[in-house]
Amino acid sequence: MKAVQFHKYGDPEVLQLSTKVAKPTPGENQVLIRVMAAGVNPLDTYVRAGDFEEVAFPHTTGFDTAGVVESVGPGVETFAPGDRVYTLKTVTGGCAEFTVADQNYVGHLDKALSFEEGACIGIPYYTAYKALILLARARPGDNVLIHGASGGVGVAATQLAKARGMNVNGTAGTDEGISFAKDNGCMNVFNHRLRGHVNQLVDETDGGGYDVIIEMAAHVNMSNDMELMRRNGRTIIVGSAGEVNVSPSNTMEKESWFRGVSVLSSSPEELVEIRNAIEAGQRSGWVRPRIDSSFPMQKASEAHKLLTSRKGAKGKIIITV
Repeated sequence: MKAVQFHKYGDPEVLQLSTKVAKPTPGENQVLIRVMAAGVNPLDTYVRAGDFEEVAFPHTTGFDTAGVVESVGPGVETFAPGDRVYTLKTVTGGCAEFTVADQNYVGHLDKALSFEEGACIGIPYYTAYKALILLARARPGDNVLIHGASGGVGVAATQLAKARGMNVNGTAGTDEGISFAKDNGCMNVFNHRLRGHVNQLVDETDGGGYDVIIEMAAHVNMSNDMELMRRNGRTIIVGSAGEVNVSPSNTMEKESWFRGVSVLSSSPEELVEIRNAIEAGQRSGWVRPRIDSSFPMQKASEAHKLLTSRKGAKGKIIITV
């Protein structure tokens, strides 16, 4: 089969289309999927660059996929051949014609969504749900701020928060991203590149601040988040690209707190809850993946380049298989 692989860590150029990769076989509790599309996440770029856990070479890139179940291994009861599915983690790599995934990391894909849209679900929607619902315990009526509201996790978090009756504001880095995030459901979106946007964000809550902040760039925003949180406010850190110098005393009077999220560290029980919520969201319509750009397999390196270089996101980057 064909698969996008790399034989050493490095820049996007290390990605190459291999044409004679052995087709994988599912083991116990595993599902073999014929892949139709694969999503590109920041996590994929960290793995490729050697900034995540070590991998064996050659390594097939990709976590998020969408496709059709080809066969199942012993112990699989939730899925059957012919089922439309998505993944948020695979055993053999997602950007390939076939992939094997543990059944805990697979979910059903509703017929209302395309495979390309399905490839946007995995890590972004699972991360959004775990951050907003399981960790932050956000409730209807809460004021929620989503930094990077036009990116993959930002899109999912906005849709989930709005569906749960929360008041959602966001930030983005371009005029296009601001318009995109508003169209996706944010009440107000502010350009985080402009001075004064923090005061604007506070003003939108009548000075009260935010109950929950979903943070994509803690190395940039953490000190501001301390000011933006209200009493008992919670900030969930989805991403950070560096160190930050802050004073913990800023959290004491408000009794606010920060917490990181790692969806791949979720328990089986958490994964089942998230999968059930997202499958229900597909049926009710709040799960509406948004695609920024699409690339064929032979241009996977260009997809990775775009992800790391774009100044403003407008949804998810995918690779068609």
